[in-house]
Amino acid sequence: MTSPSTLGEQAPSSRPLRLASWNLQSCRRGLPGIVSRLKSVAADVVALQEVDRCTGRSSGLDQAALLAREAGFAHHQFFPALERDGGEYGLALLSRFPLAAPRQDRLPVPEGVEPRVLGRARLAHPDGEVTVAVTHLSHRIGRSGLRLGQARRILGLLADASPCVLLGDFNDVSLSPMYRELTSKLVDLFRAAGKGRGGTHPLGRLLPAVRIDYLFASPEVVPAAARVERTDASDHHLLVAEVSVPGSGDRRAGLRVGGA
Repeated sequence: MTSPSTLGEQAPSSRPLRLASWNLQSCRRGLPGIVSRLKSVAADVVALQEVDRCTGRSSGLDQAALLAREAGFAHHQFFPALERDGGEYGLALLSRFPLAAPRQDRLPVPEGVEPRVLGRARLAHPDGEVTVAVTHLSHRIGRSGLRLGQARRILGLLADASPCVLLGDFNDVSLSPMYRELTSKLVDLFRAAGKGRGGTHPLGRLLPAVRIDYLFASPEVVPAAARVERTDASDHHLLVAEVSVPGSGDRRAGLRVGGA
């Protein structure tokens, strides 16, 4: 397994950006294991899904704030998807660099289906600003069409946000319409630069982990390396990548939605 110190040795940027995404399962398996793993991967920015803020089941803790403090991130941003158990439940970004202009948008869901959102902010990286977005698409096998609609909505929301990275739990495999839609405009960083097994969601001891968590980036973001950090601190493994961020003179127009 590649260590954090060697993960991005081939990155061309003077200051590679290390990204990570992790579904925390509301830290049900304990906060110490989450904190320990976050420290070990030494990411610059982490996108988190299934995060509780001040819920009864999580003892009233603001999980994003606590994890940022304990794992050494100077900045964090929480994006609530819904109210739950006296508090809120949603997504978060943890970052070593300042996060500016946070924004949250609802994704399409039918009435009665759990709300889903896209959260994003501008990350002030030394090589140039980059939009970092986090999401968690609807689950269940029969909702492939719903996830496709959510993917289209996300591309529309990020159309003028390049350079950007989109991180999260997409609840679908790489043969899905959702995946094909997103990769028509974005690069799958693990497919481009990953090593080792790509499964992020274990199905049991006798079955391989399925790949439903992804790190995507706009084309001008250069992938250097990617890997899956296996852990039992949550029901998902941790996905990590390194990229180089284009400088201000290397930026292109936003994502072109609806055409090549």
